[in-house]
Amino acid sequence: MAILVEPKRMPAGLPFSPLEFNPKDPHDQTTVLAVAKEVYAKAYPNQQVALYEHADTDSLHVHAVIGAINLETGQKCTVIGINTVIT
Repeated sequence: MAILVEPKRMPAGLPFSPLEFNPKDPHDQTTVLAVAKEVYAKAYPNQQVALYEHADTDSLHVHAVIGAINLETGQKCTVIGINTVIT
């Protein structure tokens, strides 16, 4: 049985403007990773989330890999487009 829950519109990555954060600055790299950690912790409080910060383009960006299993309930969470499905 699948239950469709409120849509989560979290992207698989977060881009940051080069006007605000310099990709070459280690402090800015640490800052965007901390921001992403906070954003994903609020969006997926019971999932494991791995974050990867990249400075290989003109702007910093952070990619996220989100675990499928809710650590509290053991239910599987699947994000399909803008919909989150709990099975």
